[in-house]
Amino acid sequence: MVAGMQRPFVYKGFPGVVDTARQEVVAYGGYTCCSTFYSDTWVLKNAKWSKLSPANSPGKRAFHAIAYDAARGRAVLFGGQRPTAGIAEEDLADTWEWDGVNWTQLQPTDSPSARAGHAMAYDPSRKRVVLFGGFSNTTGELNDAWEWDGVTWQRAPHTPGPQGRVEHAMAYDPIRKRLVLFGGRNREPNDWRIKGPLT
Repeated sequence: MVAGMQRPFVYKGFPGVVDTARQEVVAYGGYTCCSTFYSDTWVLKNAKWSKLSPANSPGKRAFHAIAYDAARGRAVLFGGQRPTAGIAEEDLADTWEWDGVNWTQLQPTDSPSARAGHAMAYDPSRKRVVLFGGFSNTTGELNDAWEWDGVTWQRAPHTPGPQGRVEHAMAYDPIRKRLVLFGGRNREPNDWRIKGPLT
């Protein structure tokens, strides 16, 4: 790192995703010690970080998830937690898209419940962003799966499926055309391969 170069703080709960159309990484939000939450949009391009100032943003949050929808050229952000006046943070259930310039809040007819610590990944074979799991302050660990088609979320049936978990990882395997889920907090290490509509 070059001295004086702009870069993000050492955030936690600060997800990012590769925007293949613009050949850059976009990352949002996060928090540092003492529960200080951020609403920063950062872009990494040509080995240089830049902090952007879009007209709109999803607000202060951490432990949300973000995935790049290659068919629509948008990064999709869902949920997370934001600070409150009380002890516990507030879980969020909003959907936002990043077009490379600005954030736009979407109003889908259906949506996953409020959560944080979930995972999302893009399935290019079906042109869907898939969301799984997470944690809710009201219901605990979640094991539901949802798919984003660019207009709305749809609940995806999957039986059997992974146990409820938080802070796991998902990625697409282009050779086998599967989404692969691994790990998560408070669970034994395991992995599941997911094909198509998670059935």
